[in-house]
Amino acid sequence: MEPTAENFDRKRWGRTIGNGVIAATVLVLVLVILETDRNPRTDDASVRTNFIEIAPEVSGRLVDLPAKDNAL
Repeated sequence: MEPTAENFDRKRWGRTIGNGVIAATVLVLVLVILETDRNPRTDDASVRTNFIEIAPEVSGRLVDLPAKDNAL
């Protein structure tokens, strides 16, 4: 079987697609690692306390704390 221009084109496209898939996989992996590092999550964490001290940036009384369960 003689090598033809069509076979070389197919090999070149195959290598290009393979390299593109590998590059996309590495890019997605890096993005996932950065996102996980920036916003870590776990289902095993819990915080329980009767009193939490909050140091305000301004003097005065804390009237409202708009925090909800499972909020970021």
